Amino acid sequence: MHAALDGAPFLRNIKFPSTDAELVTKSELFSKGQRNPLRGCVSAIDGLALRIQRPRVTDLPDLMASWTRKGFVAINVQAAVGADFNVQLLSAVTAGSCHDSTALATSGLAAVLGAERLLPEGLWVATDDAYVAGRRVLTPWAGKNLPWDKDSFNYWHSSSRTFAEQVFGQIVGRWGISQRPLRCPLAVCSKILRVAVKMDN
Repeated sequence: MHAALDGAPFLRNIKFPSTDAELVTKSELFSKGQRNPLRGCVSAIDGLALRIQRPRVTDLPDLMASWTRKGFVAINVQAAVGADFNVQLLSAVTAGSCHDSTALATSGLAAVLGAERLLPEGLWVATDDAYVAGRRVLTPWAGKNLPWDKDSFNYWHSSSRTFAEQVFGQIVGRWGISQRPLRCPLAVCSKILRVAVKMDN
């Protein structure tokens, strides 16, 4: 495993594929079941606003940092998910008001992908348009009424991204504790999420 991916905020028991064999296996899963013509996707990355109760001033002096645009207090959770519905990366270290692309950069994975040290040529991760596109991070084409080739790309790209959304739905649906604001200190909220993801995997 790459040094930047070993340890906090990553979990050692939730592992992003790092060997060539693992990467090839993960990429084959994305195109196999759906007959997706986009080859090389190894992971889908998305964010989730995990609701929390209003923290104490001693825990979080700046409450507005955790206030989301949807009107509740939350932690911005970033997760990378494989086509086997296993979470490969989990980061819950940024406040709810943090933009997804900033939260991903804080997690450390964006820097590794940007430096092209983790993924060989031709392999990539799928994200939505909230993230910054790069050679290893593919986002959909922006706009409406796109030409057929760009529209087709967006369709198949979306098919890859849905794995992350489905896993978030499974975690929230399976573990009822995350269906309402978590009423515990910030550090404990993060641990609860990690345990739920570990059991879901």
